[in-house]
Amino acid sequence: MIGGRGLRNIAVLVGALALVACDPVADDAADMPSATVADESGAMGEAETPAAPRSNWTYDEDRDEMRGTSTRFASVRSLNNVPVNWPYTAAPATLHVRHRSTDGLNIFITIDGQFTCRQYRDQTVAVKFDDGPIQQFRCGEADGGGSDMLFILAETRFLNAMKEAEKVTIELPVYEIGPTQMTFPVAGLEWE
Repeated sequence: MIGGRGLRNIAVLVGALALVACDPVADDAADMPSATVADESGAMGEAETPAAPRSNWTYDEDRDEMRGTSTRFASVRSLNNVPVNWPYTAAPATLHVRHRSTDGLNIFITIDGQFTCRQYRDQTVAVKFDDGPIQQFRCGEADGGGSDMLFILAETRFLNAMKEAEKVTIELPVYEIGPTQMTFPVAGLEWE
């Protein structure tokens, strides 16, 4: 027969096991990949391996069944919101990489607001890849005249620099606001 102290010890043990079984951290730890490493005594054991950094890019593809062509997209949202005046709402900008058969590679940014960059004026935007020097890229508007979209010209140069960077900061000309710096987390872009 088990005495009062023994019952209390069993109850504490059962309670502790219940807490461990319900602990989400313990569940997540069981799912983590591990590697074998030596501890201080030299004995071999398992250690957690850090997961690869998560990419912020989203990918999409539109298929034109009639022509047998595809348009590929990669998009990433800015870390900060674009300050805009009414009737627009402050929201992140979105940086897009697009390839379609009709005009090839395009790099463009969309916002809930209006840009003031005009290609016919030979305007540029300042761009900084990580902590590198500030570079100037010509910008242009959409063919349809929409002012919520700004195209970055010299697309291949921009794409190659972006593939090597963790972040890109672009100073965008926003209507009634002026030059506005937007930062995009671009690490991990998968684009051929």
